[in-house]
Amino acid sequence: MSEVASEVPCHNCPVGFFQASASQPSCQACSPGTKQDDTEGTSCIKCLLDTFSSNAHSSSCTACPKGWTALTKSSSCVQCSAGAAGTPCVNCGAGQYRGYKDNSTSCKVCPFGYTTLSQVGSATCSICSAGKFGNSLDICTNCPLGQYRKGGGGGGDDELKATPTMCNLCPAGFHQDTLGQASCLPCSPSVSQDQAGQTNCDKCEINFFSNETELEKCFKCAVGQTTVDKRGELFFNDCFVAISDTKKYIDYSR
Repeated sequence: MSEVASEVPCHNCPVGFFQASASQPSCQACSPGTKQDDTEGTSCIKCLLDTFSSNAHSSSCTACPKGWTALTKSSSCVQCSAGAAGTPCVNCGAGQYRGYKDNSTSCKVCPFGYTTLSQVGSATCSICSAGKFGNSLDICTNCPLGQYRKGGGGGGDDELKATPTMCNLCPAGFHQDTLGQASCLPCSPSVSQDQAGQTNCDKCEINFFSNETELEKCFKCAVGQTTVDKRGELFFNDCFVAISDTKKYIDYSR
């Protein structure tokens, strides 16, 4: 009487393993970046976008933490690139930024006086350029007439550079009649300006003269001299000696 050979039963592959062929003595482990949560798997499943599995024979993929991302079939996550944040990583909006060293969970808002020039995905904000200021989100506005702002923002000896949120009044002796300027124009000879923030300089009054630039007030003719009812005279020798009430005069400049 012959002996009947006993049959060895087959076993299901455990989770994290698979077997694509029949009559195999063992199962194969899923590689990092894949998973298998079925005990009868014939292949492994790729981890989806923004998920990962770092070990072999994983039964599940893990979601990347906020501010990190992963491609499909990834074994690890990487931090969002500069200019993006969150999960999934999304470009920072206009007026927002995120630098390489900033927390990658969210973008930051540019402070007033700085802008991304309406661009998305910015790693930094730029200070408003010379002649402009910012007092609202991501908007740099031309300085008004009679005002100016120098460029930069580093402070130093010139404190005006550290105030990108406002423009400065042109000082007395200067003026500005154009929008968005980085400096003011000096009053020329024959005119003056004793007020700040003005768009023009004023002609010297009768019996006054100006022979210099940047004057706040015109000089008065010497006692006994006159400009003969003229305004805006330039030089001291344009003041004449009055010899009568009939507007006759002696011109000593000749």
